[in-house]
Amino acid sequence: MVMGSPGLRQAAKTDAMRAYEKDKTEGLYYKTEKGFHQLMGWAFAKPPQFPRPFVDYFVETARERYSFNKKMFDDLYKTDFTIMENRLLKITAPVLIIWGNNDRIIHISTGEAYHKGIKNSRLEILNGGHMIYADEPEKTIKVYRDFLKNLK
Repeated sequence: MVMGSPGLRQAAKTDAMRAYEKDKTEGLYYKTEKGFHQLMGWAFAKPPQFPRPFVDYFVETARERYSFNKKMFDDLYKTDFTIMENRLLKITAPVLIIWGNNDRIIHISTGEAYHKGIKNSRLEILNGGHMIYADEPEKTIKVYRDFLKNLK
């Protein structure tokens, strides 16, 4: 199953990618509360209200892991997110691709490219963001169960 996964070139830039290219200090990795809320705004169609202890924990953890997270994302960015492009045709197992139509982190065209590149795939586009399983949990479960039921 693929949900909001990088690995292919994006046909269009998302809010997250434009912010990263402009600033390169906070994007998908952060170390401030402002950065946390920005990421949640990109990740969810309707960001949930996080209790203060959760926000504090996530920001503190992100500060501790900032150098690692920044390096990981910077290295991935240098690959132009193409690490999967030469591998798609080798995938023969059935693959379910679930994508949010309002994914502000990885453009919907990436989900479409996965579907086009994987012969035995099914693409489901749901109404939501990058965290589609949180934005639309019931629909995500239904799509997943339907996919599993139809496996031969």
